[in-house]
Amino acid sequence: MAQADIAMIGLAVMGQNLVMNMADHGFTVAVYNRTISVVDDFVNVRRGMRIVPTHSLEEMVAALKRPAGDDAGEGRPAGGRLDLEVIPLLERATSSLTAATEL
Repeated sequence: MAQADIAMIGLAVMGQNLVMNMADHGFTVAVYNRTISVVDDFVNVRRGMRIVPTHSLEEMVAALKRPAGDDAGEGRPAGGRLDLEVIPLLERATSSLTAATEL
């Protein structure tokens, strides 16, 4: 099933506009929303666009193409900045948010 170049989780106003912009620029976009009817309604109104509806996170991930050279570790950002610098920041932010919501 892997056919989408990118995926969007969440189809509120911003998500819908981002999906349409990417599809208009030649990308095939897998879309997922917690409320399944939102996915179906969004796709039905936009027939013919490069949009792949998915009804679960697993289905969305399965719809994504694998990056070229993925098995050899290629296709990743040069220097691994995302892995080394950004992800630890996200993990700290998530921990802080979790702690704040538990107060």
